[in-house]
Amino acid sequence: DNRRSRSREHAVEAGCTLLGETVVFSVSGIVMAYEYHKAKEAEHRKEEEALDRIRHEANFARVELQSQIITLEAIVADQSAKLT
Repeated sequence: DNRRSRSREHAVEAGCTLLGETVVFSVSGIVMAYEYHKAKEAEHRKEEEALDRIRHEANFARVELQSQIITLEAIVADQSAKLT
């Protein structure tokens, strides 16, 4: 009977230890998954901001080039008129 009592106490202790470790590992896993997701969102946000800057710069360059083309066309037309 004393052996059964010790075995039961040992089993309860082992079960409590297992339950405690399960809780700790589960919470740790959830926190790791959350942090990974948060880091991916931040990375995605930075990529979107970089793309927006590139789009803005490309649009600005396009407008600038169009302006220069119009200016050059006017110069060419003026010089052509002077030659004829």
